Amino acid sequence: MQKMTKIRKKNLFFMAALSLGLPGSLFLIACLLVRYTKNSEKVKIPENTLETIQERTAQNIFEKVQKRTVTENTPDENSQLSETNHTETNQAKKKTGRNNTFETIPATIRVCIRSDHYENELHDSISITSDAPWTLFEAEENSSNLNDRKEIQKFGKEEVFSVSSADFSCGTHLIAVPSEGNGFYFPELQRDIPKPEYEGEIYLYVEKDGLFVVNEVELETYLKSVVASEMPSSYPMEALKAQAVCARTYAVRRIEAQKNRNSFSDLDDSVSFQVYNNQIVSDASAHAVDETKGEILPFSEALYYSTAYVPGSEFMKVPDAEDSDKKDSVSDESDEEFWKMPCFNAAYSETEYLNGTYHDLDLSDNEVFDASLKALPDENAEYGSLWVRWHTVLDVSSVLAQLKQQSGEEFSFLEHIEVSKRSSTGQANELLLGGNGRAIRIEGEYEIRSVLAPKEIPVCLNNGQEITGLTLLPSAWLSIEPYDSQTGKLFLSGGGYGHGTGMSQCGAAAMAEEGADYRKILDYYYGESELEHVKDL
Repeated sequence: MQKMTKIRKKNLFFMAALSLGLPGSLFLIACLLVRYTKNSEKVKIPENTLETIQERTAQNIFEKVQKRTVTENTPDENSQLSETNHTETNQAKKKTGRNNTFETIPATIRVCIRSDHYENELHDSISITSDAPWTLFEAEENSSNLNDRKEIQKFGKEEVFSVSSADFSCGTHLIAVPSEGNGFYFPELQRDIPKPEYEGEIYLYVEKDGLFVVNEVELETYLKSVVASEMPSSYPMEALKAQAVCARTYAVRRIEAQKNRNSFSDLDDSVSFQVYNNQIVSDASAHAVDETKGEILPFSEALYYSTAYVPGSEFMKVPDAEDSDKKDSVSDESDEEFWKMPCFNAAYSETEYLNGTYHDLDLSDNEVFDASLKALPDENAEYGSLWVRWHTVLDVSSVLAQLKQQSGEEFSFLEHIEVSKRSSTGQANELLLGGNGRAIRIEGEYEIRSVLAPKEIPVCLNNGQEITGLTLLPSAWLSIEPYDSQTGKLFLSGGGYGHGTGMSQCGAAAMAEEGADYRKILDYYYGESELEHVKDL
C-alpha cells in the first residue's frame, strides 16, 4: 500500500509539471538532478574509508582466529571450518607463533584410570587406600560444583575402602582426599609396577554400568610419571627433556580441548593418550620435567612414537657424479628428484646427524619399499632399537575374523591381499583384500594395523627375540609376501614401532647421544621456525 501511494504521488507530480509546458518540464528535470545527486552522496564511499573497513575486517578475522581453541580449529560434528577459515587460521598462527588460549600452563589435569591392563574405562569395583589417614566426601546432591561436598567417613592409615556401582545410586560423585603430601593406592589394580601411587584427589563417578575413576593431579607431577612410562629413564637426558616438552604439549592441548565439554576427564592413562603411572618415576624423568617446566610446542598436539622405520644402508648414500650414468637397482630413475631432503618425522641415526648425508627415498612404490626393507640399516639407527626390523606369520583365519569385527565384511576365504597405497615414507595407507568374488579396501594406518594384529602370534625382532600379546601390528611400515591361499598363512615383515607421526623417541635418544640438546631434537622433528616459539608461559 505504501509503495502504491508513492507511485501515485510521482504520477501526480509528472502530470502537474507537464501541464505547465516548457517551464514545467525544465523544473522537473532540475528536481530530478538534485535528487540523483543526493542519493549518489548517500551511497558513495571514499577510497580511504573503504581501505579502513577492509583493514578492520581483516583485523576482526585475525582476532577471531587468535581466540579459536584447538578443537574449534579441528573439523568435527560441532565445528566444520571452510577452506578459507583454515587459511586464515594458518596465517594467524604464523603471525602469533602460538595457537593456545592459555595465559599460564594449567595447574592440574584429570586422568581417567582404566581397569586392569587398561581394558575398560569403567570398573566393576575399586579398592582405595593410603599410607596416611584420608577422608571420603560426597558431592552435594544436585550441585554441579564438586567443591560443594559433605564428609562421609574418615579412614586411617592403610585402611581400605572398597566400592562398586551397586553400593550407591547412579549419579553419585565420591571424592577421596588424602592427607597433605600423600597419595592413594589401588591394591587390586593391575599395572606393570606392583604399587603405583596416585597423588592428588580421586573422583568416583557412579554410573549404571560401573565406576569411572578419575585422578585429579598437578600437571607437572602427572608429566613426571608420563615421561617415566613413555620413555626409558636410561635414555640420555636431552631426549627425556624433548619427551617432557612433547608430553606437556599433548596434555595441555587435551585440557584445552575438554574445558568446554561436559566430561569427567581430560584423557585416560593408556596408550590411547599418554601412559601414566605404569613405571616408577625416576630421578631422570623428574629432572627432565623440572628442567623444561612450562615449555610447550605451538601445535594442536605434539605426537611422538617409539621407533621409526629406517631405509637400508644402500638407500642412505647420495648418488654422486660418477654414479650418474648408473641405474638404481630398484628404480629406473636416476635424477636428483629421486632423492628428497629429510622430513620432520624421518628416522634418525648418529651418522645422519654428524655428516648430513641422509636423504629420504620416495618409498611409495611397493618394489622400492620391499628392497629397502631387505637392506640392512645403519647399526646406529634409532638408538640401536630392536624394532627397526621385525617379521611375523599370521593365520589368515584370525585376519578374516578381525576384518569382520572391524568392518563388518565377511569372507569365507581369502584369495588376495596387498598394500595398495603407501605414503612417500613407505607407510601403508591402504590394504586391498579379495575373496568370494569381491574386494574391499582398508584405509588408514591404524585400521590396517588392527586388521593385521598379531595378538598371541609371536613377532620376531631384529635379534631373534619374540614378542606376543600385541593388539596392533608394530607399525604400518610392512611388506606382505605374495599370498598362497593353500597355506592359510600370511608372511609379514616390517620395521619400526608406532604410528610414525611426530618425534621418534629412539631417534631422539640417538641425537642426544651425539650431543644434540632437546631443542635441537625438537627442531629436527617439528621444524625450526616453530621451535623458536617454545618458551615458558
